[in-house]
Amino acid sequence: ANTYTVAYNANGGSGTTSSSSHTYDTSKALTANGFTNGVKKFLGWSTSSSATTATYIDKASVKNLTTTNGGTVTLYAIWGTCTACSNNTGASCTLSAPKGVCTYTTSCKGGYGTLTNGGKYNATCSQCSAGTASADGVNTCSTCSAGTYSGAGASSCSTCPTNYTSDAGATAQNKCYIKTTAGNYVATANAGQVTCAAGGYCPGGTTVYYGSTGGRTACSCGYYNGSTGSTASSACTKTSPGYYAAAGATGQTK
Repeated sequence: ANTYTVAYNANGGSGTTSSSSHTYDTSKALTANGFTNGVKKFLGWSTSSSATTATYIDKASVKNLTTTNGGTVTLYAIWGTCTACSNNTGASCTLSAPKGVCTYTTSCKGGYGTLTNGGKYNATCSQCSAGTASADGVNTCSTCSAGTYSGAGASSCSTCPTNYTSDAGATAQNKCYIKTTAGNYVATANAGQVTCAAGGYCPGGTTVYYGSTGGRTACSCGYYNGSTGSTASSACTKTSPGYYAAAGATGQTK
């Protein structure tokens, strides 16, 4: 039986596709394409280098491409266009086309997660909600741990200021807080605890959020307390007969 050879031409591409030997009247698959042409899509093969459509798809089964015994048939790679990346907000997309196969490498940018249509030109990601964060390429928005916080679209969670903590999923710095201890309070906003001032008491256990003060209760009118670090209302002493004390007084006045 007559035999012939099919040779493959990159037609503007690069790489290698091995020639294949064929026997007349016998079907045989063409060699799988091994050429690459930038980010162009491989459509198939044609006997014309100027063709815009392919006559044979990749690895097509063919027979009787020529009647010439010992002849050679040259097939030219036909190239098309890959769909460009959409570059939607929050999604990163890179196009490549190894061996003419349109390939999209996709991931979420920092502050975005929930990758949709991953591996496609139109991949999208959703902005991370407040209290969560996602680093570049992670693709998942994770809840901020205790002691940290974040606003919407954060690539990382921020640490609460010194002496302050937060519950997991805190959405802003003002969600960071101090839980006061007995005998102490927050006298100055955004600062730590100090010893309870005279004229009142500090039982502890008060949640004071960043930007606020609290944790101290002043002695009522008619009572006074000259000591610091008091933890209970019993530290407030009732005025003696003939004396008075305004709320928060440190002593009695006649």
